[in-house]
Amino acid sequence: MERRYIEAVEDRTERPRVIEEYKAKWMANSQNPLMPYLYGLVLIGPESSESIQLLNGALEKDPKFAWPHLSLAQIFSSRKFRDTGKANAHRRSFLDLCPTSFEGYKELSRADDKQETISIYAARLRALLQEREDIDSIAGYPTLWTLEFKATSPSEHERLRERTARDVLRIRALNLRQKREWYDALEEGYRLTNDQKAVDWVKNNRELHVPDPWYPAFFGK
Repeated sequence: MERRYIEAVEDRTERPRVIEEYKAKWMANSQNPLMPYLYGLVLIGPESSESIQLLNGALEKDPKFAWPHLSLAQIFSSRKFRDTGKANAHRRSFLDLCPTSFEGYKELSRADDKQETISIYAARLRALLQEREDIDSIAGYPTLWTLEFKATSPSEHERLRERTARDVLRIRALNLRQKREWYDALEEGYRLTNDQKAVDWVKNNRELHVPDPWYPAFFGK
C-alpha cells in the first residue's frame, strides 16, 4: 500500500524525491481523492499547513474517505497545530467510517477525549477483538486495555484488572510462541494485573523464542 511506503520513508535525503513523486501524481490526477491524500500525507511535517489543505480537499471530494481523517487527527495533535477539538472530531470520524481498523483505536488511545466517548469506542473494540484470534487482534489488546482504563474512574480499576486477567488467560491459551506480538500483549496484561513473576516469564520466553533482531546477542553476555 502506498500509505505504508510513504510512512516508511525516514531518510531525509530520500524525502524530497518522494515529495516530487507524489506532487506529480497529484497534479496528473487531482480529481481523484486518493491523490491529494497521498500528497498531503507525504508533506506532513514542516509542510503540514499545506497537508491540511490537501487532506481537507480529499474529504471534500469524498466525504466517506476515512484515511484523511486519521492524518488530520495526527496533525491537530502536534505541538505546532494543536487543536484538541478538531483532533478528536477527526478521530471519531475515522473510527465511525472505519470501525474495524486497529490504527484508529491506537490513535484514540493517545488522545485526550471525554471518558464517555472513549468508553463507547472501547466497547466496540472489545466486541471486535472477542470475535478474532489472529495475531493482529492479539496485538490490539494493549490498546483496548489503555482505552478501558482511560474511560474508567480509578475506583473501578480493580474490576478492570479482573477482566484484563481473563483476557490474558484467553490470549495465553492461544500459545502463539513464535509471535512477538503474543508476548507483548501478555507482558502488558500481566503488568496491568500486577503479576511481576509472569512479566518476567514473558520477557525470558520472548527473547528465547523471538529474540529482538536489533539487540545483538553479545550485549547479554
